Amino acid sequence: MLSDSPDLQICGQFGLQPTASARVAAGFSEAIVWRVCDVSGAVFAVKCWRVPSVAVLQHRREVRRWMQLAAQQCAGWIPMPCRAGRDSADGTGLIVERSQQAWQVESWCRGVSLATAPTASELQSAAVTLLRLYASGREFGACCANTSLANTVAPSPAVQRRAGLVEELCQGGWQQLQNVVSRWPEAEATAARRYLAVLQHWLPWLRQQLQNWCRNAVPLQPVLRDLRAENLLFDAGEVSGVIDWDAAAVDHPCLDAARLLRTWHLNHAGQMAAAAIAWADHWQLSNEQRLLLIVLDPFGNVVLVNGLLRSRPAAERRRIILRESLIALGLLLLAAVLGRPVMNALGLQTYSLGIAGGIVLFMIAMGMIFPARRMMDEEDTEDPVIVPIAVPLIAGPGTVSLVLLLAQQQSIQQLFLALVAAWVPATVLLLVSPWIYSLLGSRGSRAIERLTGMLLILLSVQMVLDGVRQFVGR
Repeated sequence: MLSDSPDLQICGQFGLQPTASARVAAGFSEAIVWRVCDVSGAVFAVKCWRVPSVAVLQHRREVRRWMQLAAQQCAGWIPMPCRAGRDSADGTGLIVERSQQAWQVESWCRGVSLATAPTASELQSAAVTLLRLYASGREFGACCANTSLANTVAPSPAVQRRAGLVEELCQGGWQQLQNVVSRWPEAEATAARRYLAVLQHWLPWLRQQLQNWCRNAVPLQPVLRDLRAENLLFDAGEVSGVIDWDAAAVDHPCLDAARLLRTWHLNHAGQMAAAAIAWADHWQLSNEQRLLLIVLDPFGNVVLVNGLLRSRPAAERRRIILRESLIALGLLLLAAVLGRPVMNALGLQTYSLGIAGGIVLFMIAMGMIFPARRMMDEEDTEDPVIVPIAVPLIAGPGTVSLVLLLAQQQSIQQLFLALVAAWVPATVLLLVSPWIYSLLGSRGSRAIERLTGMLLILLSVQMVLDGVRQFVGR
């Protein structure tokens, strides 16, 4: 018999010394969950359920292995599974079996679920968060051949299940459904009949669409499958936790997106459509070339670079631009490979990169507005090596941050091709920029330079503010 407190012996096997515990509401997994405060001050979620079949137990072990990988890559908002010292039911220490019950322990995620539809910033945070989550899922699924969470290409299981349900309705289930509704209280029955009337009208079209999708093979990977509003936690407007992984299986990420958006906008089709469009906009990160070309900003750099190199001969100017562009490309490739591990090892965060880059850009902008304060003196004969052209104008904090994010979502080969595809047109534009710049004339160039300097000041201040906001809200 389970009580309001978890089994202390089980907690001890996971290394916990509870000082307080409380039973909490669980989802549809039939697990019983406790919030346990440890003597160390840390908070954990202790879960218990009936011992499942061997196949289900093996699947849950794989899910918790994915959780471990995701928690390592997305520290802070993914529950970290704890290992038991002994009596493991699956050989990994992640699940303990005792008296026909299976136990697992994971870190507790702070925050609360949204009681209303998300704001634009909350929707963006959810989209970016899940991009990182599914990147870890693809990485895990690629290494799990012949397991229940292996990546594959096939029709969506969720679509197939829904096609089966629609087929049951068309083959006699509709009458059974109406019979059930007829026994409900009148108010509930009336509302149900309205929904049934709408469903009946669209049922033939829905049947055809689902049958078509059942013939389409799509990339499948580990997803949560039960991503509802109550399983996504927020703190200060940012995602702070993704919980309840018990239903995780292989399917398409759109399944999670559709279920989450539906729970946020249950009875508002217009809001659902708008949220789906905004979601899709954020998920365009898969178009690496276009995004990288945007953040490399070759058009804005034309004025900036030529303003810094105005005293150099044309041939030398092109040599410096080509060299600095190559250096920037090398740094971006290095960031793709080593950026995240190095930042983690040094304890650095993305907001530190943004604040530092904003300060450097502010100094450049001041030099553009007030020539006497230029970072690069017109009489200076030394080459500007790395700073400020390669960094931060070309390989700036926005570019590096995007590369760090894409490195978690794409293979190194794909990211390399994307970087080169974006770098080539950006570099070509900078190489021909002296000709473009000459068309403007001296006064026109100076006016555009100072205007660009003012805009750059605004940009640098915004970068610093964004970095401070991330630091305060972390």
